[in-house]
Amino acid sequence: MANIRKSFNFRNGVQVDNDNFVVNPNGLVGIGTTIPSEIFDVRGTASVTGLVTATDVVSRGLNVTGVATATTISDGVIQITSGIITAASPTGVVTFHGDGAGLINIPTSQWVDIDVGLGFTSIYAAGNVGVGTQDPRFSFQIGGNPNTAGHEGVGIDSTTGDIISTGIVTATTFSGELAATFLTGTINDNRLPATITSNITGNVTGNVTGNVTGNLIGNITGGTNVTGVLTATDLHADQLEVGLGTFTTVTGTGRVAAGTGGTGFAAIEGGFVGIGTDAPDAELQIRKQSGTLAEIVSDSGESKLSIGQQLGAGTSTAILRFGNQDNTFDIINNDPGDIRMVLDALPAGINTGNFTWHHQSTGTSLMTLTYQGSLGVNNASPSEKVSVGGGITATEKSYFGNGLEVTGTVTADLFDGTVTLPSVIENSNINSTLGVSTFATLNIVDVGPVGLGSIGINTETPICALDVRGDGVGGVGLFSHIGINTDVLGGVSFPAASDVSLGQILLDVQGMGRFGNIGIGTTALVFGSTNESIQVVDTGIGMYNGSLNIHGEDGAMGIGTYSPRASVDLSLAAAVGSDSPSLILPHLTNAQRTANVDRVSGGSTVAGSIIYNTDTNQFQGYNGTSWVNLA
Repeated sequence: MANIRKSFNFRNGVQVDNDNFVVNPNGLVGIGTTIPSEIFDVRGTASVTGLVTATDVVSRGLNVTGVATATTISDGVIQITSGIITAASPTGVVTFHGDGAGLINIPTSQWVDIDVGLGFTSIYAAGNVGVGTQDPRFSFQIGGNPNTAGHEGVGIDSTTGDIISTGIVTATTFSGELAATFLTGTINDNRLPATITSNITGNVTGNVTGNVTGNLIGNITGGTNVTGVLTATDLHADQLEVGLGTFTTVTGTGRVAAGTGGTGFAAIEGGFVGIGTDAPDAELQIRKQSGTLAEIVSDSGESKLSIGQQLGAGTSTAILRFGNQDNTFDIINNDPGDIRMVLDALPAGINTGNFTWHHQSTGTSLMTLTYQGSLGVNNASPSEKVSVGGGITATEKSYFGNGLEVTGTVTADLFDGTVTLPSVIENSNINSTLGVSTFATLNIVDVGPVGLGSIGINTETPICALDVRGDGVGGVGLFSHIGINTDVLGGVSFPAASDVSLGQILLDVQGMGRFGNIGIGTTALVFGSTNESIQVVDTGIGMYNGSLNIHGEDGAMGIGTYSPRASVDLSLAAAVGSDSPSLILPHLTNAQRTANVDRVSGGSTVAGSIIYNTDTNQFQGYNGTSWVNLA
């Protein structure tokens, strides 16, 4: 039978005899019982000679002769003939409860003996060591936790090497770097060496007497007076007065001064620097009782002074420069703006000087520009706007704005442009069919057989004072402003200056005007209209401080209709497509309603008036004595 491969498959379990071996339909296996209650239920003694691995072992008596591995063993007695009980992992813990009289090699102290090969045995503490405390939070702690407010003590951290003490640390000698972040009070000179060569990090409160060589990083508070030699790369101070110092960078939040009382050099808060003064009131101020000199010198190449609104030689800068070209001084504006020279900027109005140009001797002026704007070349006292003590040569056109007066002879091959002739030119006939004739004033007098002075445009036989006729555009006259029967236009009386502003009045008619039809915003009658003389299309009519009066028994106003059927006809306002065909009454508060008067007589409100009261949200009408709601 052993050499025959076989398998069995039973649908609802299997049973051998009554209680020898049972596998019920639920998959429970029983040995010694027909009613197994567990996955594997053995009634009687079980002997296992191999390795038994279990997650939980629950037994009233467990005898293991080999090796047993269990996560939990409960409710029983464990008898071990021989072997070792160990935790499931190196970090696990095996805890024994009860009588441990038979246990041996159990340490009785947190101190552990160790031999590191030095020839003797040392001890170390398995945890933190506390003296005067039951709760040590440092590797070695005396008293309370120094990191906790109100707890006095000393702590030594073996990880960082820090020593923290809430009290005073007294030492004869400090070796290495000294961190003074938590140092307060006064350190006696006897506690410090004569020369400190290491770095000091933290705040130092008190006086430092002697030389400080190296970097001083931090804040110097209060008035600082250095009487010796101070050499520093960066210096930050509220106020500093130095007798002799060499700095790469000096930063002072209050005041930095040098010299007696800061009169040699002073830099104060707000960005003011003074040389020769301790109280500068400008960004840079140089002051001496006499003979002040500021020099910008380059031993080779060019010397430049840049002034502007950008760093470096940006666009918005100006430069005073010498040496870009040999022996040449330049005034440069890098911006496309102007170069201005201003005379008498704070006008005293007395003894105002001139702009003068000289060569060598300041007593002889080559060119003078007076403050009134007169320029003299070889003339120190010009009487005209331009006065030249010598001849003038012009290779191009010359322009004169107001006039040219020549006491001698004028010879010209060609006059190009405008030539002002005498006020009366007799025996002259101006007749030109080409070009443009320009006249400032044209006066037409009554001459000829009909006694009519007139201007004809596109006609040789004008029939009125101004006759503009012709086909197409030839009969059109274009005017900027027109005044009819008036010598006042736009509030300006004529004659007036040529550059005077006439405002927005383009047509001023003093008297009656008669028009067949007037269109505003249109060139044709609106379709369907038959009787409007004035049409306004796609624009509005504004009236300010005036009134619209419609007289006559047939006077009427209609919206949405060409033929109003009443004095005011709004019946077809919605029919024309308006999205707001309603009538909005005047909105008045009670106070405004009380102040309402007859605008003609100044008396009380006219009976029949209708308003909307915004205080009561009611439509109201006035019956001659009181206001009543129209609900």
